[in-house]
Amino acid sequence: MDYMTVSETADKWRVSKRWVHKYVKDGRVKGAVRFGAAWMIPADAVKPGDPRLEKSGNPRFEKSGSPCLEKFGGPRFDKASAQKTLQAAFDQALEAVHSPWPSDDPYKILDLMSNEKLRLVHEAAFAYMRGDFRQVRRCYIEVEGDDAAKLLVSAISIPAAISMGDYTFYLDAECWLKEIIAAELGGGVTAYAQYALAIGYMGAHAPDMIAEWIKKGDFADLHPLARFEAINRRADYLYYLQRFGSMRDATQAAMSILGLSHTVSHEKGFSLTEINLRLRCAVACHCLDRVDEARRWLMGAMNIALPHGFIASFAEMITLLGDLMEQCLNQAYPQWRDAVIEQANRILANWIDFHNLFTKDNITIILTLREMGIARLAVRHVPYKSIAEQYHISLGRLKSIMSEIYGKLYVHNREELSKFIP
Repeated sequence: MDYMTVSETADKWRVSKRWVHKYVKDGRVKGAVRFGAAWMIPADAVKPGDPRLEKSGNPRFEKSGSPCLEKFGGPRFDKASAQKTLQAAFDQALEAVHSPWPSDDPYKILDLMSNEKLRLVHEAAFAYMRGDFRQVRRCYIEVEGDDAAKLLVSAISIPAAISMGDYTFYLDAECWLKEIIAAELGGGVTAYAQYALAIGYMGAHAPDMIAEWIKKGDFADLHPLARFEAINRRADYLYYLQRFGSMRDATQAAMSILGLSHTVSHEKGFSLTEINLRLRCAVACHCLDRVDEARRWLMGAMNIALPHGFIASFAEMITLLGDLMEQCLNQAYPQWRDAVIEQANRILANWIDFHNLFTKDNITIILTLREMGIARLAVRHVPYKSIAEQYHISLGRLKSIMSEIYGKLYVHNREELSKFIP
């Protein structure tokens, strides 16, 4: 009998891996077999329905295993109407929340938001920038019921969940975003959900999992107001590829289109997107040894954010900028130096916990089938010479593959590797 992994089953059934695990643990997948910590599902297994929906007796519910899909694709629901309705609501929400924040007091923007759900989008962004990730989680919960606003808050919740090491929070947001994508609403809604997921995948150092359009830099399907946010994700991808020149060109082109330069304008106001673009300009220049240019971009970001106590973005970037970050903090904002470093240390510790859980759940996506096979032999302490012979490759090539595997999983030896390989 042919079997599928949990990840392959999730892709086939168009649900999250968490749902697949629930199905097999509840004994609802006939023929599922457990091998160590991993489940294998028969290739011809049929996806069970959601028991909550089956018990309801409501014919509107599609037995999809995905409760969110009821909103978008049930038997009595017009998919074209759903697409048009959510897309229109999302476009309006995006336009409403993209007004610049006043430079003197960004919180003034809250007074202009009559829609409570959209107000929560701004509150989540402010909480994230302060490093108050638990408040972001509360905003995510409170925005429930408004899918357009929830889509926007999800893009803030994903990095907040990673920074606080709350894997359950992350999975909840990831599951919902995947259900939006699976509903095939198309257009800017699907693209934005993919963009939000890419924040998590880049944050987990799993760039191969991001949408192809982000890798290629083709933002045509994304709402124009969201394209500059997506450039930050593409910049992160280019950083992973060590294409620092392209990273600098992409971020500086975006800054130019926005009419921004090293010098901060207090007349136009600012946004989180602008801060992140400046920081990525700084990182790219730093990697290219353009130290003075990197310093100017970094100081521009600090001059915008730190007077308001917005430290999170700097804490996340401190390892990429190293001494330059501390030099600028000591020079211009010594009162925030300790707070940024302490936040960075907390984020790093939480990230390690998050990364380990994420990697265990996504190991068959992060590693290719060939890498997975080699890794399984390696953790069994099969000699490298024997592995190389089995795969008909040279010993040097095998060692190179092992280095790539270690790099993807952030481990250093076979013992550490064994934690992730079933």
